[in-house]
Amino acid sequence: MMQARKIGEVLVEAGFLSAENVRAILERQQRTGQVFGKLAEEMFNVAESTVVSCIAARLREQCRHVNLAHESIEPDAVAMLSPSQAWDHMVLPLRIDGEELVAATTPAGVDDAVATLQHAVDRPFRLVLVEARPLEQFIAETYGFEGVHLPETAAA
Repeated sequence: MMQARKIGEVLVEAGFLSAENVRAILERQQRTGQVFGKLAEEMFNVAESTVVSCIAARLREQCRHVNLAHESIEPDAVAMLSPSQAWDHMVLPLRIDGEELVAATTPAGVDDAVATLQHAVDRPFRLVLVEARPLEQFIAETYGFEGVHLPETAAA
């Protein structure tokens, strides 16, 4: 399996940052704990859409597909997004693993999930990929939405 590139590497390869810019961001990140993408925007005026695209490209390289029925869902993680953020952007916070938030989205939803998490969460995150219908059902159940039902055979 290919090792996933870091967001700084992706931004350097795409020509948006220099290696020196990345070092400066990493130094500030160590002091402040801020997310790399937000620092790239703030310190070097990298457009938010560029950061989101590069993060999404990097995440597509490393995301694994999971079955939500086998994933743990922790209340502290769920509380990081409002019900409307989760539903509108089809992203479900699952758990906190070390310093990272682990969240689920669909392959087609990676860009939107990254943009949402960049704004809503002040910690590193990683995504796992799931099928759309089970994600809808789990978001509905986790956040207490009514009227969304998944047939039993599809949830297994």
